[in-house]
Amino acid sequence: MEHLQNNGKDFTASSVTNSGSSRNFLEAAEDTIEELRIEAKMWERNARKLMLDLDILREEFASQSKKQADLVMDLSASYSEQGNLKREIENLKLMLEESTSKYDVAEDSIFQPRGQKEELENEVRHQQEFNASLALQLKGSQESNIELLSLLQELEETIEQQKEEIEKFSSWKESEETLQRSVQSLTKSLQDKNHELESERTMNRQMETGHSEKDSTELIRDIEALREKLQELERDCAELTQENLDLLIKFKESGSQVGENENSEDFTQLVKQLEVAFHHLKRPWHKLSSSVSDQCKHHLENLANLNEDGASSSKLLTTGCILTYLFDLNNFLETRTVECEECLKQHEQEIQERNRKLEDYSLEVQEHKSSKAELQMQCSGLLKELDKKHSELQSNEEEKNRLLEHQRELEGKVAGLQKEKDQVEENMKIVSRESAMTSSCLDDLQSDYKELSNNMNALVSENKLLERKLAQRESEKHTLEDQFVGLTEKSENMEAQIRLMTVEGESRQSELEESKSVIMNLQEEIEKLESETKTSIADLKEELEDMQILWSQAREECEHLTDENEKLQESLQNLLEMERKNAEQNEHRMQLEAQLQESQKSLSNSLIKVKALEEDLNAMWKEFSSKEEKLNAELDELIQENKNEIEKLVQQESLSNQKYLEKLTEVETLEKQVKQLTKQISEMDEERRLATDTVNQVSSLRADKEKLVSALDDFESKCTLTEKELSASRQSYEKLMIDHAKILKLLPNYRANEEKLKTSINDLELQLTLSRYEHQKLHEESANLKFQLQKTKELQDEVFNLKSELTECISEKENLEASLEKISGDFEEMKAEKASFVGKISDLEKVLLELENSNRRRIYLEEKVEQMESELTEKEKFFAQKTDLRNELSETKKDNEQYRQKIYKMEEEKDNCLKKVQALEAEVKMMEEEKKLYAKKFEQNDTPKSNNKYTNFNRAPQKLSQSQELRVDRLHSDRKSSESEGENSFSDKITSSVEVDYLARIQLLENKLAEALEANKKYKIQLQRFKTEERRGHSPASKKSEGDSEMVKRFEHTKALLETELKDIRERYFQMSLKYAEVEAQREDLVMKLKAVKSGKRWFS
Repeated sequence: MEHLQNNGKDFTASSVTNSGSSRNFLEAAEDTIEELRIEAKMWERNARKLMLDLDILREEFASQSKKQADLVMDLSASYSEQGNLKREIENLKLMLEESTSKYDVAEDSIFQPRGQKEELENEVRHQQEFNASLALQLKGSQESNIELLSLLQELEETIEQQKEEIEKFSSWKESEETLQRSVQSLTKSLQDKNHELESERTMNRQMETGHSEKDSTELIRDIEALREKLQELERDCAELTQENLDLLIKFKESGSQVGENENSEDFTQLVKQLEVAFHHLKRPWHKLSSSVSDQCKHHLENLANLNEDGASSSKLLTTGCILTYLFDLNNFLETRTVECEECLKQHEQEIQERNRKLEDYSLEVQEHKSSKAELQMQCSGLLKELDKKHSELQSNEEEKNRLLEHQRELEGKVAGLQKEKDQVEENMKIVSRESAMTSSCLDDLQSDYKELSNNMNALVSENKLLERKLAQRESEKHTLEDQFVGLTEKSENMEAQIRLMTVEGESRQSELEESKSVIMNLQEEIEKLESETKTSIADLKEELEDMQILWSQAREECEHLTDENEKLQESLQNLLEMERKNAEQNEHRMQLEAQLQESQKSLSNSLIKVKALEEDLNAMWKEFSSKEEKLNAELDELIQENKNEIEKLVQQESLSNQKYLEKLTEVETLEKQVKQLTKQISEMDEERRLATDTVNQVSSLRADKEKLVSALDDFESKCTLTEKELSASRQSYEKLMIDHAKILKLLPNYRANEEKLKTSINDLELQLTLSRYEHQKLHEESANLKFQLQKTKELQDEVFNLKSELTECISEKENLEASLEKISGDFEEMKAEKASFVGKISDLEKVLLELENSNRRRIYLEEKVEQMESELTEKEKFFAQKTDLRNELSETKKDNEQYRQKIYKMEEEKDNCLKKVQALEAEVKMMEEEKKLYAKKFEQNDTPKSNNKYTNFNRAPQKLSQSQELRVDRLHSDRKSSESEGENSFSDKITSSVEVDYLARIQLLENKLAEALEANKKYKIQLQRFKTEERRGHSPASKKSEGDSEMVKRFEHTKALLETELKDIRERYFQMSLKYAEVEAQREDLVMKLKAVKSGKRWFS
């Protein structure tokens, strides 16, 4: 027992010294832990800010990808426009060839087709110029695409750099998490130590009360010194967080309780203090072994029994029982001191590691400063880009205003041109009256008009496309404005982030300085603790086992957390696999685009082959036109011979009426043959129409190709949608990461939040299943696109079949040429028959002279007198009709004067148009050299032909008028000779006068036609002047384009002007053809009347 008492005294002295040193160490450790917590919070804030920056950059990347998709759509639209223009050029070439072939059918009526040919050639020039402008636009769009790609590459590089920074921050997060774990372990160990100190104090005080009052006075002094130290620490820690204040309050309360307990000397209070000590030892954070816990329970039961007994048992209780209880407590405390020494060693190691980490953090702060400078540079670059986009928006708005003004001008021009069209329609009614030989040519020209109307429909569709482009430009403008607003917001966010980074850098520097001072203090305290812990190492060895159990449990929790991290990493890997699949889909899309480009190349090769075939066709058409010219020349000779023969027949009508009837029958047979020839020509026209139908089929195939291109664009838009969904899934993943960090902070509440995590993981799995389903849909769409590509190959085969049909048409054309040669042989046979008829007519003239001297003439004259009386009545009716015709002629003259006035108005309006064209000189300077070269070639090839044809056409009515004058003079001479003969020639006078009236009427109509043709000729000369002045007005001085948008406006303006002029000319031509048909009907009526008069003569003869 004495030995136990000595040990108890030694233990009380050592415990007092150890409690003071451990209290100081615990307070310093709490300060460092709180500082580390503050630093950890700062790092968490920085990590969150960087994650927000990453989200902003991802949104910028998505917007840039949208811009790229829009540019790809614009490129596809420009390619489709180029294809449409090529088709229109091919159609116009075909129209030119047809017009040239039809031009040589009849030389007298070819003025109008020649004008159309010139118009079509001008259209071809305009289309070539427009193609050149589109090529320049394509180059500009390609350059802009290259710039955008470079910007995208720069953005990707910045994104990669930021990803690296994010990886660094993630490593910092991991280090923070490890620090948090170590801090938590330290807090637990500190709490354990606090509880141990409290238990030691209670035990010491109980021992002091049991042994002597001197020991209690010493303990009171130590406690007062500790209180003073606690007050000093409270003053130092007043600036820390509310958690430390709560802990200090708890310490004060425990200190006050201890002070009250020390003053008490009752036995019951001592038992209560022992119960408190055992309860402290039995707490779960001590992790005592099962035997120790059983002993504690046994002691607590004994103490409870002592409490129940109270004062009755206090006398019986000896000091030996109290000493045994205290001896057990001393053994427990020795085991705990050994464990505390080991913990202190571990804390020293952790402090060294923290010093190293602080040095690393200082280096990282410097790196952050450098990254901050780089971010400022990037912000300046983004601000410059914002200024550029703002200027682009302003330019787009100006272009939009210009286009609206241009549309208003075009509407005014359309109204004026409609008025001109109404005036020119009336002019063309007079011009349309021409001879019956040009009826077949008019049919051909009507077919040309139908084809030109088809071309006009194509041009209308192009105008619709231009309107769609305007709508697209407006939508692009809105998108650019939205992007501008977003970029301004981003710039503001970046500036705020830069400010935060500067503030954080300053705070980190201050924290580093504070941490250095804390480290120095800690080192001093560690040196003190080392001297104090050497004495208590032997007592703390038994507590090592308890600490190992604690570490094993902590490791199990860490393993559990690592399993959860692995699950999250698996979800991350699944997301990365989704991104890889999207990348593969993008590569597949690029392959499809490459295949499309190859198909476009093959189509361009096929177009080259078609052009070669068209050149062969042109050569064939030229040969055919030369043969047609020869045939037309022969037909003209035949017509002139027929006219001469008709003049001879008119002179001999009075002598041979019966033979004249036979000749009329022969003329009817000739007319039938001419009708057969016209039918054959109409069949040729039908074959040409079939060829145009094949060309239309080719255009429909190209339209199908454009549909395929639009389907590809839809596929690209769907890819962009999938990318958006991926970005949304990434954002949700980032939210999950934030939740995970919160869960790591709230480890005690982790089990309650496990179910929430499981539900979020299930949502992610559902999103993954949905994304996989969408991925399958994309695969199906790609399969459909492949099927459509196969359809394009089938369409190419159909184009090849159409080419074979073209070759068949060429062979049929050769057959028709052979039939034409046969017709020419038949024509020569007709010439021979004509010569035989001339001989017969000369014989008949001799017979008629003999019959004139016969006595039968008197009988015939009596009969003729009776008939002439009836003819006089008819003649009076005819004269009434003649007066009506004269009135109509006067009205037509008035209309001609009105039309001349309208033509003068048209000339004034054209002068205004010329002024507008001069205003547009600067816009079309780019294309002048090509136009001049093409114009020179065209003038060298076509000017001599056109001059000869105009001269022939003008000579034809003069020849007709001369022949008619000769015919009238001969009739007058016949009338004079018949007057000397007396009553026998009375009937000849009447018939000759009737014929003179009809011929005069025909002559007036022909003069009227000649005047109308001259007016038309003047109008076309004015058109040529307008075109030549337009060509001269384009100087090659300034060739620098001010922008793709201005070029598009210029060419749209010129295109609209030419389209309106084409529409007016076509409508005028259609009205000319209608009026020409009316004149032909009137002429046929006159011919029928002449035939009726001649039949009356024959009846008399």
